[in-house]
Parts: sequence; C-alpha cells; structure tokens
Amino acid sequence: MAAIPELDDSPSLKEFIQAVARLKNNKAAGADSLASEIYKYGRSTIRDHLYGIILKIWEYGKVPQEWRDASTKESRPP
Repeated sequence: MAAIPELDDSPSLKEFIQAVARLKNNKAAGADSLASEIYKYGRSTIRDHLYGIILKIWEYGKVPQEWRDASTKESRPP
C-alpha cells in the first residue's frame, strides 16, 4: 500500500491534460526528438493514444527503458 493512497489511482484524463499543458515549449525528450508542442497542441487523437500508453504503464508499473534513458534537447524550428 502506498504511503499516499491517492497515488494508487491512475491519472485522470484531466490530470494528464494539465500535466501536458505544463510541458515547456521548444524542448524535445527522447530519441525521437518530438517537440513537446506536438503533445500540447496536437489533435485529441495524439493525446488519447499517449494517455492510453500512460495508463498501461501505470497498470503494469514499468516505464520503458527508452523513456528512463531519455535526454532533453532544445527544439528549434528550421
């Protein structure tokens, strides 16, 4: 049992959207170098797929190694 019971619950879609909204612009994390703006301003399809992945990670309790190894890069338009 977690020390804070609320942390046992998976994040709601509202919490997820709020977290994505707080991402810094002009930054890209991970090997794919996708800018955070793709997640912030992309269509709901992108958001819904990413949220589904987050829920699976929450359910299984394992973050992909690639995400743990990720580094953040400056992302500037060409």
